[in-house]
Amino acid sequence: MSLTDESDALHARVRAFARGQSHEGFDALALEIAQFQRRWSAGFRRLCAAHGGFSNVDEIPAVPSDAFRLARVAVHPPQLDVARFMTSGTSGSDRGVHALRTLETYSEVARAWGSRGLCSPKQPTRVVLALAEDPGDPGESSLGHMMRLFMGSFDGRARDAWLIGDGRVRLEACDRALGEARAVGEPLLVLAPAFALVALLEALNGRVIEAPAGTVVMQTGGFKGRTREIDPNTLRAEVARTFCIPPEQVVGEYGMTELSSQLYEGTLPGGELAAEPGITQVEVTNARPYEISIEVPEANLRRHGLSFDQVAQAVRRSSLDLPGGTIKTEGGEILLRSKTQAYVGRQFEELVVLSRADGTRVKLGDVAQVVDGFEDTDQSARFDGKPAVMVRVYRIGDQDVIEISDAVKRYVQAAQSRMPEGISISVWRDSSVGLRARLSTLYSNGIQGLVLVVAILMLFLRARVAL
Repeated sequence: MSLTDESDALHARVRAFARGQSHEGFDALALEIAQFQRRWSAGFRRLCAAHGGFSNVDEIPAVPSDAFRLARVAVHPPQLDVARFMTSGTSGSDRGVHALRTLETYSEVARAWGSRGLCSPKQPTRVVLALAEDPGDPGESSLGHMMRLFMGSFDGRARDAWLIGDGRVRLEACDRALGEARAVGEPLLVLAPAFALVALLEALNGRVIEAPAGTVVMQTGGFKGRTREIDPNTLRAEVARTFCIPPEQVVGEYGMTELSSQLYEGTLPGGELAAEPGITQVEVTNARPYEISIEVPEANLRRHGLSFDQVAQAVRRSSLDLPGGTIKTEGGEILLRSKTQAYVGRQFEELVVLSRADGTRVKLGDVAQVVDGFEDTDQSARFDGKPAVMVRVYRIGDQDVIEISDAVKRYVQAAQSRMPEGISISVWRDSSVGLRARLSTLYSNGIQGLVLVVAILMLFLRARVAL
């Protein structure tokens, strides 16, 4: 089988997996893709050889991001490129390049994960806006391509959807789109880099946008020296307050241009459920807080001539966010900040714990096992004898209990098929059960009373008069 034929077959399997039309697992598919790359890419083959090969997905070596700046990381020839996505270049002068032979797979996977992380399965249609300048032909921008893709996939209506023009936020276009969303009874999906959200907050100057229920704001990227920096939690809270939505509906998107990959916070517990029409407040309970654990085997320490204290000091020293002062320019002051704070396991694995004179570096992932886990607390919950997390759905104001119950049951029925093996979702303590029973009793008693009244009247009056 030729390279193109084998590649086409893998692309088709990936698209089927994204659509949920494949029975093969992620690990098996990822392993075959890695084996394909090893066969056809000399650079990746050398990388695998240096790491001792691989037999499962956990052993597949990661391609350094610098490789995309220094060499062509693609197995097909350049004349077959249909798109070349480039990194922002914020980490260095050179920009990484990811060449694609087809956009079909990228687009279908992006739509699949985007719909699950950003849109309710019961209300996929929404008014999609981009807090960015219209890129025209997205060209080398994977973010621009994704925004235009989501506009066509989740909305499809022609409108003035790009809310930044001439370097400023176009509030009038935002107001028009907001009015349209209210008119059609659909929520907003706002796609925005973090720096653009800061610009929007400054342009609104405290004014709020009463967005329709189910509105989601997708935040991506960083500040890139474009505006003042805001702590992520503070920014999330401010955006939620401005759009009058719960904080969990401000969804972080983390992308890697080199891999054309995207990850959404829409999978956070309660986030998807809160986006359901008719559901306003969702609270997750009995869930342990996240915790990063770093396990360092003594043998690895001896191998590299390190002590445990050296590793601990390196982590403390490397995982920090520190101010770096300002640079005055004609356009204003540029804030400098050293942003090396690690938040997830893979970021901790990249921390350097030892630099040698020959230029080689030992990273934390080379000497330790980093685990994204949970705090060891006394709290626990079980349902039907199994560990469980509870998601409470509340009625707000004059909302109908029965309608909320029906919405939750529809969500549970739809979500059950998407749950991983060994995970189930059930409804418990449905307060509408008692209400339905009382309403049924009231209805039954009303019918019986009416029948008795009519029967008594017929005993003393003519049937025609009684009726």
